[in-house]
Amino acid sequence: MSPSVPLTMFLSMLLYLSQTAFGQDGDKHSRFFSQPILTDSVSTLMIPLTYSTDLFASNKMLSWGNYYANIIVYNFTADSYTRLFDEDTFIAAFDLEPHLPHSNPRGPRLKNFSRDWIFYLVKSSDFNGNGKLDEKDPNVLFVTNRKGEGLKPLSPPNENVIAINVYDKQGFALVKMQRDANHDKDFKSEDKDSYLVKINLSSLQWGNKIEIGSAEMN
Repeated sequence: MSPSVPLTMFLSMLLYLSQTAFGQDGDKHSRFFSQPILTDSVSTLMIPLTYSTDLFASNKMLSWGNYYANIIVYNFTADSYTRLFDEDTFIAAFDLEPHLPHSNPRGPRLKNFSRDWIFYLVKSSDFNGNGKLDEKDPNVLFVTNRKGEGLKPLSPPNENVIAINVYDKQGFALVKMQRDANHDKDFKSEDKDSYLVKINLSSLQWGNKIEIGSAEMN
């Protein structure tokens, strides 16, 4: 793309290519452009790549889910881009906080975002060894800055991240984690061994675990 092409034209091109791709009879594992997200107003757009819905009827993923295949990190100032992950994986789509009337005139807020960080829930490995990524493999929590830099995992690979809620003004995020209590390497809804834990948004350090039945709650 020429540096002289305006950003609005670039976004229109992405939308056209995405709509065109959905109408083509190509590889059933094709990737498609999703709606770009402005993550740094000075330099950065994130453009999620989504899977063809046919993929979720294959043996790769057992059940339907709202997942990105990867994310293109586009620096519109330098007119350059890179993929967030070296190889495609399953990234839970960004979670929107419901938009209440008059609460936020700019629209819904992305719950995965803080002022400085973006958090990602990623199924990156076949933890249970059944030959495919599925809903029983754990979500691992990854993080980058708002420019998509410094990607790294924060949570252990043997526990499942169920959800994250960011409290930006208070300077922390609260993460709900699930353990594999029976050690069968499958994370299921009936596995009730879960806890909450804080992440400090300044240092990205974990706090103390909050557990039902712990000494602190007795």
